Amino acid sequence: MTRREVRSRRPVVGELIKTAWSSQVVLVAILYTGTFSGHTFYGVVSETRDNFGLDWPRDRGLLWVFDDGHGLRLWEQPEQRPLCVRRDQPPDLEQVLGYFELQEKTYIGVKWRDYGSPTWELEDDMDDLLTDRCLHVVPIDQSRHDSQTSL
Repeated sequence: MTRREVRSRRPVVGELIKTAWSSQVVLVAILYTGTFSGHTFYGVVSETRDNFGLDWPRDRGLLWVFDDGHGLRLWEQPEQRPLCVRRDQPPDLEQVLGYFELQEKTYIGVKWRDYGSPTWELEDDMDDLLTDRCLHVVPIDQSRHDSQTSL
């Protein structure tokens, strides 16, 4: 299989995903697709189907996977992914890819600048970063705002 064929092959529901924690992680649904770092990534719902009783990851989870020519796998990058919990040094958000709710929590698919793959972040952890970013992107017309809020 050539590199071009690897990128064009679409994963199928039920396909195994190579992970460090289990050999029985399967693709349940494909939510998003995007090309980053020369690979096509798929934001997916996965399910761990072995019975080891591990607390992490839970039975269903959200992952970003790609096809390495031998099957689906997680992206491995030596540096830690950006963290969005430090307001004094906000990470460089490149793109919001989408939202998904799983187990009563909302997750945001995010592509960070200079990080190879997208990540899933809890919406609660991203609120301040997204609000700050949006306020810088969409400036408020202060004169119009003041006249509308005056009594």
